Amino acid sequence: MNLSDYFHIDPSSISGLAWSIKIGRGRGFKKPGESTGCFDSKDGYFVAGLHGKNFKVHNIIWMLANYVNDLPDGMIVDHVNGNRTDNRLENLRLISIAENRRNAKKLNTNTSGTTGVYLHKQKQYLYWVAVWYDHKTNKKHDKFFSVMKYGNDDAKTLAINYRNQAIVQMNHSGANYSERHGL
Repeated sequence: MNLSDYFHIDPSSISGLAWSIKIGRGRGFKKPGESTGCFDSKDGYFVAGLHGKNFKVHNIIWMLANYVNDLPDGMIVDHVNGNRTDNRLENLRLISIAENRRNAKKLNTNTSGTTGVYLHKQKQYLYWVAVWYDHKTNKKHDKFFSVMKYGNDDAKTLAINYRNQAIVQMNHSGANYSERHGL
């Protein structure tokens, strides 16, 4: 399937994408030039349906701009500013899945206020844990700080500082952790 047969980039469209051809019948009829893509509140992206399948609009836009019909293996299209609805071409970049994971926003379940730092309970003991992934090996690393040994506030501060130092060192060697990721 050649995406350019069906879609074209349209910065005036709310999703950034429009139909290139007449599609559908009856009430579902879409004209060439009409905006396409609806907001999926489940994951926060615009999606466009074609031939019974849903496609993320930002992927289509990047592929159209780069004259390809598929993303390279192991790569995804990332929103540079973290806003999943901002599909301007200058806000889209192709990165590895591992790099995208490093630039994820802080989860809403985060209890420490810092990405990559969480409170861990092991039997009756509590630990603040710093976690990060090595960008070269994709290996997970962690460092535990005992609440019993340091106290809650100091253990949490130690974990935050340890993780930040690890991220700074990794960025010096090319990891590209972003400010969205707790720096």
